[in-house]
Amino acid sequence: MAIYEKLMGNPFVDAGVSAICEWLERQPQPEEITTEDLHEVVREVAPMYCKPDYCTQIRFIFPNSTVTQHRKIQKGIESLTEELKLDWLQWLDKIIDLGGTGDCAGCGRRNVDFQLKKTEVPLSGSGALRNFFPLFADGVGYCAACALAVQFIPLSLVSSRGRFLMVHSNTWRVQRKWARICVSAIQSRAARNEPTGCYNPGYNKPRNSLFYMTGRLIDDEERLDVKYSSIA
Repeated sequence: MAIYEKLMGNPFVDAGVSAICEWLERQPQPEEITTEDLHEVVREVAPMYCKPDYCTQIRFIFPNSTVTQHRKIQKGIESLTEELKLDWLQWLDKIIDLGGTGDCAGCGRRNVDFQLKKTEVPLSGSGALRNFFPLFADGVGYCAACALAVQFIPLSLVSSRGRFLMVHSNTWRVQRKWARICVSAIQSRAARNEPTGCYNPGYNKPRNSLFYMTGRLIDDEERLDVKYSSIA
């Protein structure tokens, strides 16, 4: 069985999985991702997140996370990186293949391993605000595999004036294309030792960034003759 599959239905998980596929040099399909691949992404992405350019943005995406909390006391990048890796490896060690059913909010095919909050999942509530979650639960339940995938969504976000754009589509080709645009730009800057952070196409207004990305997706879909794709 596979760890992930195409379009699992949760927008954050799908964005994270598409970013993982694009980050890996062999660019696998979701069903081909292995735990060794995930170890590779953890090793390469963790130090990048801990650099100032990404850390500044991550505090808005994952507030009060390991990186942003420790940044307040000015820990070095190497120390932050090791702590972040330990956080992610605790999840990675619990990953199992997809099953038939489960209560995970990310895939619905594995059982919950963790109750997560806005520190780990964007736009979710905090532990104190239980009325934000179904049945007044203390967080939202995710399996380890989906929880880890969500941590890589900054790789597929478009940044514009402090706002972040993310795509969710009913067509995997569209989902993957968006991630490819973002990840390729990030990797290119990283290879030149330039500041990274989320992909920024250079527009000051978020709506112009959205028009730009939509235009690139539409152009690609027209050339590939893919019909009836929805984008949210």
